[in-house]
Amino acid sequence: MAVKPIFRSTIFALILVIGQAFGGFIISPLFSFFHIPLPAAIVLGQVIVLLLPTIIYFLITKQSVKEVLKLNLIGPLEIIIIIAIGIFSYPVACFVGVAANLIFPNVISKVMFELNGLPLIAQLGIMALTPAICEEITVRGVILSGYKNVNHIVSAVVTGLIFGILHMNFQQFFYAFLLGVLLASLVHITNSIFASMLCHFTFNGIQVFLLYFVTGTQKFTKASNTDVNALGTTEKLIALVALFIVAVIFGAIVGLLLWALTGVNKNKKRIRENTPINCYDFSDNAEMKLVLGEKKESIFNWPLAVIVVIFAFIQVLDLCFSK
Repeated sequence: MAVKPIFRSTIFALILVIGQAFGGFIISPLFSFFHIPLPAAIVLGQVIVLLLPTIIYFLITKQSVKEVLKLNLIGPLEIIIIIAIGIFSYPVACFVGVAANLIFPNVISKVMFELNGLPLIAQLGIMALTPAICEEITVRGVILSGYKNVNHIVSAVVTGLIFGILHMNFQQFFYAFLLGVLLASLVHITNSIFASMLCHFTFNGIQVFLLYFVTGTQKFTKASNTDVNALGTTEKLIALVALFIVAVIFGAIVGLLLWALTGVNKNKKRIRENTPINCYDFSDNAEMKLVLGEKKESIFNWPLAVIVVIFAFIQVLDLCFSK
């Protein structure tokens, strides 16, 4: 009996979440023992926790890498639109991140502080290029492929939830969830993982550029690495209102750009799924199963429930120990 695609993808997501949640207890001591510097440790950590399970996944399932990852080229006009989407989506995520920072600590700023002093190209490689490759291959590649017969809005929301959870902290969860929904939508529209990779790189690259050039005139120290909680109550309110207005305007622009990108791809008459339906093999095709009277696979299953429980458990522990 063939493994159902959604269940298979969610099991894979569960393995990634377990690796993110508990892998550090094994990997960190090894990195310390071999005196691996933080920049290399960040890259190696993503390779071990994300890419290694992906390689094993393809070896076990024997699925086509090109079809699962949607390795289809995108055109010049698409590239321009996608870069613009990455740029205009950043202020929206910034508002969500700042709002979350009122309650939860800013984890990413601590990492950026540790990387301060590295050349810009190195910071882009570590904080923008590596996640754009590793996270897209796993989430918008393998995991999203399991939801190919599901409504694209539903699949974008579910994979966005998993993407947010993979960041393993509440401060990043909320904007990572929204970004995950956006990136999944880009893959759906373009039928190419290169679209989400490019947008992801652009998004993260903006943050790297801002921190690099803002702190370029003076050394970025822990004292200067303040967050929104350093502001007074009135200042917080003014900052949030201003960011909200900007987020609404830029969010509307992102919507228009998505509409334009959809129009471009309709004109290209792309086939949404790479693999044509085999009339004699209905094992992984939900639509054919419905024709035969078989019940459609449920989106919510026990691996997804375990993923949510693990995330909630880790966050509760983190909040308790941080106090």
